[in-house]
Amino acid sequence: MTERTPRNHPTQLNTPLSVSLREAADIAVRCIEELIDKPSQGATSVVPNDDGWTVEVEVIEDPRIPPTTDILALYEVEIGRDGTVGAYRRLRRYGRGSHEPLGDDVGTEQADETGGGPPV
Repeated sequence: MTERTPRNHPTQLNTPLSVSLREAADIAVRCIEELIDKPSQGATSVVPNDDGWTVEVEVIEDPRIPPTTDILALYEVEIGRDGTVGAYRRLRRYGRGSHEPLGDDVGTEQADETGGGPPV
């Protein structure tokens, strides 16, 4: 019987990581804030992989009043063993406090069938 390792987890690190988990999180947060010019809420996960770290960063994409209606986004940042950023991408957008991703019509309101305002 062969032993299986979970996906996205390193099977063996050939060279040691030169940045710590905390440093990888800090690098990812600073990088995203500079690249997309929006404030972040911080790193939500930091996971080692074969090439370094995969960090997820939550960003305030569309600040609103009140802040409980902000539109947030989750970005994934790949950090190399030496602390360099290799890639990033937005994974999803969602309203603060919501677990449902938003469509492309973020921020637009549609009237319900009776014409009385946004759907409930």
